[in-house]
Amino acid sequence: MKIITFSSDNATEIDKKLELIEGISQATNKQSTFNAADPSSNTPLLIASQKNYS
Repeated sequence: MKIITFSSDNATEIDKKLELIEGISQATNKQSTFNAADPSSNTPLLIASQKNYS
C-alpha cells in the first residue's frame, strides 16, 4: 500500500489531485481481478486431488 498526501488547497490544485486519484483508481481496477477460488487454489486437499487425477 502506498499513501499519497497533498498539501495545497488551491482550487486548480484540487482538480489536479482528483484527476490523479481517479487515474490511480482506474489503473488499480484494471489489474487482474481477485477470484474467490484464488486463495483456495493451494489448499492441501486440492493439491492432493490434483496429484491423484493428473
